[in-house]
Amino acid sequence: MNVYLVLLRRMERSEKRREPASLEPTIIASLAESKSVQLLDFIVCTGIVDAALLCRAPDNSTIARLLDSLEGWYTDTLLASSHMRCESAIGEKK
Repeated sequence: MNVYLVLLRRMERSEKRREPASLEPTIIASLAESKSVQLLDFIVCTGIVDAALLCRAPDNSTIARLLDSLEGWYTDTLLASSHMRCESAIGEKK
């Protein structure tokens, strides 16, 4: 399982575009679950990014299905790893 950090920024409104997907935590968790993604944390932000999702998914295509369903949001997605996991992997290689 991989961990992903998804940064969300609201798109500008357009006449052709539908309302953006709700950032209500229960709705996002339900949406993630329907795409076989586990929502680990939901963080509301102020500034350039409106929210951040910390998710667990088996592969990139699974997280991509979740991102496709987030209508009205720009997304930046990072494959994440904890500092402790990186240190232990480096230690094992020595």
